[in-house]
Amino acid sequence: MDQRKAIYVYHGKGVSKEATEMLFESLKTMCGNYKICLISPEEIRKGDLLRTAALLAIGGGYDTGYIQALQTDGMLNIKNYVEGGGSYLGICAGAYLACRRIEFDKGGKFEVCGNRDLGFFPGVCIGPTFPGFLYDSESGAHAAQIKTDVAMVTNISSTDQDNKDIIPKDIADTYLYFNGGGHFSLDDETTENVKIIARYNNSPDGIPHPAAVWCKVGRGVAVLSGPHFEYIADKLNPSIGLNTVIPKIKQTLLSRNLFYRTILKLLKISKL
Repeated sequence: MDQRKAIYVYHGKGVSKEATEMLFESLKTMCGNYKICLISPEEIRKGDLLRTAALLAIGGGYDTGYIQALQTDGMLNIKNYVEGGGSYLGICAGAYLACRRIEFDKGGKFEVCGNRDLGFFPGVCIGPTFPGFLYDSESGAHAAQIKTDVAMVTNISSTDQDNKDIIPKDIADTYLYFNGGGHFSLDDETTENVKIIARYNNSPDGIPHPAAVWCKVGRGVAVLSGPHFEYIADKLNPSIGLNTVIPKIKQTLLSRNLFYRTILKLLKISKL
């Protein structure tokens, strides 16, 4: 295991309460050997805690809030941490934040387009991939079906023969909670520093857009995901418009868990 044994979950301006809770609780379940802690933007700006981090995770919300809270020095600390060998997990808004550019609701009333400082993904995150998004609402919630890249999982499995936590080579198509996330488009398709982990299977436009990506960043890594694989179906409230979403997510709970373990392995985090 990595000598750094703390996993930090961002908790501050920009992130939603539900996203923080889901990410924190799911990491506690999936990462038994690690201490799961909340980290504030002020602590990130100071930089001390990142020295003990096995992983920095930023979940859903709105990335302009993260930028305002982290400011230039916080963003630089995150970038230096990952380039120096750390691991970053960005989900939904946390994924937008970590791309070179974002195009969110371009031409719409919630438009946010522009460059981002971290640039772990050398391209643009475009979203929302599914329609209907409203802040603080489930009107844009969907069960996004993803298909995991077999080659990516096979590569992980081939290095796991002496590890008890072996990932099967074939992960079934999986339904995940989605609300406002994006998909990824590279500036240079020939780069070897980015691998597609999974694609959307049911995008409204019928195109299998990349839904989750792995990025090599200096000596470190970043995994970015549009859909919320960290969301726990039993903790979602069916009375607020999720009555058709939750059953689909529950149908593929096993493959969701395998997908989650795959993400953690790509981030150099082991459950055992």
